[in-house]
Formats: sequence, C-alpha cells, structure tokens
Amino acid sequence: MDIRALKNNPWLRRARYGVAGVLIAWALAWLVVPPVLKHQAQKVASERLGRTVTIGSVDFKPWSLELTLSDLVIATADGKADQLRMKRLHVDAELESVLRWGWWTPWWWMLRLCA
Repeated sequence: MDIRALKNNPWLRRARYGVAGVLIAWALAWLVVPPVLKHQAQKVASERLGRTVTIGSVDFKPWSLELTLSDLVIATADGKADQLRMKRLHVDAELESVLRWGWWTPWWWMLRLCA
C-alpha cells in the first residue's frame, strides 16, 4: 500500500474526521462551558432560592467529565452575611451517565465538598 491509497481510504478518512470532531467538541466544551455555566448557575440558583448566589470560578474538563466550582457563596435572605460558603465543590462524573442519557440518574465516581 502506498501513501496515496491510505489517504483515499474512506474508513481512514472517516476515522480522521471522527477524531477531529471529538477534539473540536472537547476544546469548545472546555472554552464555552465554564463562563456559561457560571452565569446561568448564579442566575437560576439566585432566582430559585431567593438569595444571592455567587460562584468564584468554574473549571470543566470534558475529557474526564470533571467539574469544579470554586468559592460558592449563598447569602442570607437579607444579603448581609453568608449562609453557606464553600471553598470547592468537585464532581467527577462517569461516562456511563452520558452514554445512557442518565442525567436524571447520574453516576458519580466522586463528589467532594470542601468548606
């Protein structure tokens, strides 16, 4: 087999496109998810709890399905003090959750709360 035959092989071309698609999806998720999640989580949690919720930073690793929220603060009803302050919330999910569409019954390998 020569190089030209390998380049024109439809299965290898599909494999290259598949790998490129996964890498692009990971890169986009790594760049887009943290700011969107931070904004939406603060907004939705504040509306539902009726209290100010702030998140310091969000770190998401799509290749290992790890999510870390840093400096999570929920204020009291009057907003003058903190009712809950968490230094770090780390969730390490399992790929099985995604493959089974089990968002309503997630499989977590680890959930770590650091106060």
